[in-house]
Amino acid sequence: MELEQSRDEQQTIKHRADELDRTCRNTDAEKETLKSTIESMERALEQKEAKIERSLKDMVSLKEDMDRRLFDKDEELQNMRYAKITSTGTSLGLINYHVRLCPNKLVAKILPN
Repeated sequence: MELEQSRDEQQTIKHRADELDRTCRNTDAEKETLKSTIESMERALEQKEAKIERSLKDMVSLKEDMDRRLFDKDEELQNMRYAKITSTGTSLGLINYHVRLCPNKLVAKILPN
């Protein structure tokens, strides 16, 4: 009787050991799958961050270009106004131009360093 009971206990222990081995193998496989998924997601995140960084640099470059173009157009418009005023030959028109559009330049002409 004890012998049978001992055999049953051994079989139960062996069965439990087999179950634990299967569980460990399954857990290891799941761990590797999760590790692979995490690495893949990290690479995708790095790619997205690089794309965002490139987009931000492009936006800064475009803004600088637009600011430069706007400055050039403003300068061109001022030059056109100045040319129109000076072409009429009126001193009053020239003074008005300097007072309204270029007050800093007028002060510099009146009060040289």
